[in-house]
Amino acid sequence: MSIAGTITLLLAIPAAGIVVVHLITAVGVVLTSFKEKQLLREAARVEASREKPPRSVSVIVPAKNEQYALPRLLESLKNQDTDEFEIVLVNDRSSDNTEKIMEEFKHARGHGVTVVTIEEAPEGANPKQNALAHGAAVAGGELLLLTDADCVVPREWVSRSARYFADERLGLIFGPVIPNDLRTFLSQYQSFDHVFRYFYTAGSSGIGNATGGFGNNLAVLREALDAVGGFAGLRHSVTEDAELISEVRDQQRWLIRAHISRDAAVHPQPQRSIGGVLKQGLRWNTGAFFSPDWMTRLSYATVMGFLFVGVVVSPLALLFTPVLLLPAGAFVSMVLMAIVAGAFTRRPASYWFLLLPNVVFSMLFYSLVTLLTLLRARISWKGSTIRTR
Repeated sequence: MSIAGTITLLLAIPAAGIVVVHLITAVGVVLTSFKEKQLLREAARVEASREKPPRSVSVIVPAKNEQYALPRLLESLKNQDTDEFEIVLVNDRSSDNTEKIMEEFKHARGHGVTVVTIEEAPEGANPKQNALAHGAAVAGGELLLLTDADCVVPREWVSRSARYFADERLGLIFGPVIPNDLRTFLSQYQSFDHVFRYFYTAGSSGIGNATGGFGNNLAVLREALDAVGGFAGLRHSVTEDAELISEVRDQQRWLIRAHISRDAAVHPQPQRSIGGVLKQGLRWNTGAFFSPDWMTRLSYATVMGFLFVGVVVSPLALLFTPVLLLPAGAFVSMVLMAIVAGAFTRRPASYWFLLLPNVVFSMLFYSLVTLLTLLRARISWKGSTIRTR
């Protein structure tokens, strides 16, 4: 074989390998769907037999300077199909009317609302993790549901999340997060990106490799949280939700599941600027690349590292055409996952119309974010700098 043929083969092997990895992840999505249906069947059996009462539930909402977004979330919590749950609102050093809105909601609901105010956050610590720790400390539920102040939850969010835990083996479950604002390309892209990212985590969970998920649609058994030392006891990470998932997984005492029903999706407000999207992506990327969990680091670095290398070396195709095998492998893999994600969540026509442009934009965007991650760019959340280690 010629030198050119040997190099072409060496390029083709990893390109084919990354496609296989994504095929396995797509199979994981199918398995996730099957496992979700198993949980719901078990819930129906338990409810029919009335062999045990449902678990008590606490919803924890951290918020900092969310006076404009918070009322929409509180309205969606007020309109749940059950009111048998506690709400813990954590005011994390807000300088606007966030605390006032919380207190007014507490008075209006009349029961089951606790407002916690944080005056200071530990320097360098993850402020959201700190807020969740304060919320969990006063929550009385056997089951803790987590979401963010800039989200809207569906009407059956609390009851559906609790139903999954009829299976006593379940320790944690996370669900899809899909921005519904589709008015601009930037918001369209974020809707695509959230669905796209989520199905990587759902597929990984389906094959027994739970390494991440969105923390604003997550439910965890109190016993499982306590077993890892609570939020305060988690290893330091800029993505506390992924770290919680990995530490509960490592206990090997509970099942971890994802659910993929569109009807159970939480809807956050999209970022309003490309800078906001970049900052958010950098935090997520850094959390995965420098995760304390080796399985998370390896899984994420394999996918993102291949994409980054493929994009960076693609100009060399002007000199040696087979170099295009690397970005082509990444492109085919991402299109595959985008199709799977769109099909399972029954995305609107605009999703499919923009699918290929969004994949190409994602390749460039993720490569930039990966470069900034490797250069150890500063990570911030709500004005606080978070150390990456």
